[in-house]
Amino acid sequence: MGKNVTINSSNIRDMVSEIAQDEREKLETELSGRLLMLKIDSATCRDRSVLGINVQYSDGKGVVLRTLAVRDLTERHTSEYISSVVMDVLRQYNISLQQVYSVTSDNGANMLKAVNLLSDIQERAVSNEDATCEETEEIGEDVEMVGEDEGSQEEPILQLDSVSHGHVLRSVRCAAHTLQLAVDDSLKQASNIIAKARRVAKRLRSQNVVCVLKRMGHKRAIVDCATRWHSTHDMLQRLLELKTFCEDMAPTIPDLHLSESEWEYVSNTVDALKPAKIATKCLQSDQLTAGEFYGVWLKCSLDTEKLASPFARKVAQCIKARQSTLFDNDAFIAAVFLDPRYRLFLTECQTEKAKIHLYRTWEAIQNLEPRNAASGSDVCAAASPTQSQTSSDDEIEHLLMEKERDTSSTQRRPHVSIVSLLDTYSKEARLRRTEDLFKYWARYSVSNPDLYKLAMSVIPLPVMQVSVERAFSSLKFILSPLRSSLNEKVLEDILLVRLNKQ
Repeated sequence: MGKNVTINSSNIRDMVSEIAQDEREKLETELSGRLLMLKIDSATCRDRSVLGINVQYSDGKGVVLRTLAVRDLTERHTSEYISSVVMDVLRQYNISLQQVYSVTSDNGANMLKAVNLLSDIQERAVSNEDATCEETEEIGEDVEMVGEDEGSQEEPILQLDSVSHGHVLRSVRCAAHTLQLAVDDSLKQASNIIAKARRVAKRLRSQNVVCVLKRMGHKRAIVDCATRWHSTHDMLQRLLELKTFCEDMAPTIPDLHLSESEWEYVSNTVDALKPAKIATKCLQSDQLTAGEFYGVWLKCSLDTEKLASPFARKVAQCIKARQSTLFDNDAFIAAVFLDPRYRLFLTECQTEKAKIHLYRTWEAIQNLEPRNAASGSDVCAAASPTQSQTSSDDEIEHLLMEKERDTSSTQRRPHVSIVSLLDTYSKEARLRRTEDLFKYWARYSVSNPDLYKLAMSVIPLPVMQVSVERAFSSLKFILSPLRSSLNEKVLEDILLVRLNKQ
């Protein structure tokens, strides 16, 4: 703060706003020209609803996560309103919607529809750009070109005629939320036993029983939150630890009684939920990639299938039923394809689908570069008044300038070469699962920069939006009753600085 700053509410509010603005300018520079991945989630705290927006990308060494905004919501959480708030935040950072590669959210209908609305907007914008490019190409075709190489060799390529160039925005569902839904589906089968176990746990938390447990050196019982299956697992696991105590005290306290078959079912339930609980903790890593998520999900499914109990089979069935919403996604398949540790799990059809999406992604990456190049050309043109004056009167000069700008267009559509690179990559040997994925791709940064750039744009696909949920934990402090007078702008500034400095 410096030595000459007087600490008062006015100065502090002004300094927070200044630091927040510096942070926004820093982020704007950091995110400029990149293909970005968003994560969104909403929450309600102390009668205030907020929408959290994170952005994720790779710097070549790992996954980088930043908070764009925690914005107050003042209207109903409709898909149209949520999408408009996201667009407003993107405009605040001068981020074009064409830069957005994916949006990760929970399975809420309003969130999914909001992402679809953003995708539709991007598709229309890309289509308009393609139409403009086609008109320019038709004008250029009227002028006869001299020295054109008619004997150029053709390379085999994918059938890309129907591909929408540059339209890549995809909705990605949160893996943790999807796994939670799968477990919740299976727990409906065990609802009666869980209700009985909850009754026993509540009785064990009564004051007289707690005193006895404490004297005997036992841990306290856990009462679960019905909407959090993790707590249900912990409650049942603690009951198993207290099984002997319950059986000994059951004649005196009938509420502690469970039959042997019920205790067995509780044990089977704990065993069946354990792989899912381990998987959920693994999914919370900040550096988790799509390939690593696939490995975690697969291990969870296999470990659950190994168990012989009927409830375990039900959990495995629910997990498989829900996984299609995660795996049948172009962005996810493309990210797994570029992970040589897990690429072999893809079918031939999925591999071709991944290549097509990667080609489309390469188009989007290249579409971001001509804007910078075009702005540079405009500066050069402005620096030369003679050229500027000539181009305004000379139609031929105008056509040449258009061709100069469109040179990047021919360079940004080398679908033959990028597909050939992907074909060559797909034939390489599998990478051991213990190897670092980013170090693997770092070897391509010099020898094959195009493929490296494509990989770094796709690999950090976020399959979780847990980072947004973590951001909401700051709200408990910032929105305490002592700070209820904070206006929306100051609240957003505080959260932006706090979250990006952690």
